[in-house]
Amino acid sequence: MDQIPYRVKNKWGFCNSNRDITIKCVYDEIEPFKEGLALVKMNSKYGFINNSGQIAISLNLDYAKSFSEEVSSVKIDKKIGFINKYGEFVIDCSKYRAVHSFKDGYAIYIINPDSEWEFHGIINKQGENIVKGDFYVMDYFSEGMVPVHKESKSSTRFDYGFIDKTGNIKIPCIYQGVGKFSNDLAPVCLYDPNWIYKWGFINKQGEIIINFYFEKAGGFFEELARVRMDKKWGFINKQGYVVIKCEYEDVGDFSEGFASVKLNGLWGFINKKGEIVIACIFLDDKRYDIDGNSLFYFSENLACVKINNRWGFINKEGKLVIENIYDKQSNFINGFSKVSFKSQLGYINTEGIQYWED
Repeated sequence: MDQIPYRVKNKWGFCNSNRDITIKCVYDEIEPFKEGLALVKMNSKYGFINNSGQIAISLNLDYAKSFSEEVSSVKIDKKIGFINKYGEFVIDCSKYRAVHSFKDGYAIYIINPDSEWEFHGIINKQGENIVKGDFYVMDYFSEGMVPVHKESKSSTRFDYGFIDKTGNIKIPCIYQGVGKFSNDLAPVCLYDPNWIYKWGFINKQGEIIINFYFEKAGGFFEELARVRMDKKWGFINKQGYVVIKCEYEDVGDFSEGFASVKLNGLWGFINKKGEIVIACIFLDDKRYDIDGNSLFYFSENLACVKINNRWGFINKEGKLVIENIYDKQSNFINGFSKVSFKSQLGYINTEGIQYWED
């Protein structure tokens, strides 16, 4: 990251790796540079600056997100949609309540029907709703498929299936729950004869590849998927065989060869052989970081852990390499983590260097 978010007391700007200020700390909030522009906030209005610190898009936006795939999701007065890097509206989404950023050519929008539920659809870069039929999307595309649901005709529950990028139903809505496709398989669930949820896995043709044996199941990561049997978690391979015994109270997905596991209320890490390589000594807590992303996995060779009610980071030998002094934190991305220290946000690098001054 050439330009690093930097805070001086309660104002934000940017610095270089030596902590020399490159863009003055005058903003109330900022986000890291993405696609050449950084989102900034001042006096309750949003705009964008370039790498020289010049205003690229005026601070007249009521709401905005960082650029993704050359456009930014914004709101100005009652107008909602996407602007380009000249600040011009290129996709008008004012008929929706909100829109999320584009990923792989598609963006999720939120509608607000007369319902207690929040429903989502999906548009392409032309602003066209691609969903054909009475379906609502649950997530972004993964491996060319996106999970959808519709209200069951027989009850108030939802039935789940998948559409492809043409917007057509690819796998019918016959399941009571689904997860995203990963490694060509997706977890799905059905009621058994006793009206108990059971999970299995299907391929992209809708064929059952792993039968409905499991109480719960996650997607495949690094060729292994977490599953629960008899109220304990373990892992299976793509043939459906349990390769790491179901003996844990909870587990996370594999990342960088490690998965987090919970025993006796404390967390540690195992390798793909099922060996505990970092002892289960870390406190249990909400498993989401400062931005709402999953915790307890390795990213850039570091994992965040909680000790004595404060967060720090360990390496793959289990050594605490960044002191546990933070209230909240995020996993490392591109060498930096967003943290909360004494109720103030800031950024640190993988060596624990802090990019702020109070």
